[in-house]
Amino acid sequence: MKSKLSKIAFVLVLAVTASAAQSKTLDTAQIDELTGLKGKLNEQEGVYKVSSPRTDLKISVDKWQMLLLWA
Repeated sequence: MKSKLSKIAFVLVLAVTASAAQSKTLDTAQIDELTGLKGKLNEQEGVYKVSSPRTDLKISVDKWQMLLLWA
């Protein structure tokens, strides 16, 4: 389910980016709305980065499982 959602979000971001390329401005608010995540613009590189933590990994240290709490 998460993988499918990620692929859909990626396609939506590509569509927004392609649209923005034609108008020479990037609508970061629309990307945030479509992905449900808050991104950050790197003006030097012209990149808007949106990140989402992975929830499918189980992390353990010395055989103690770590619980990942996300806000």
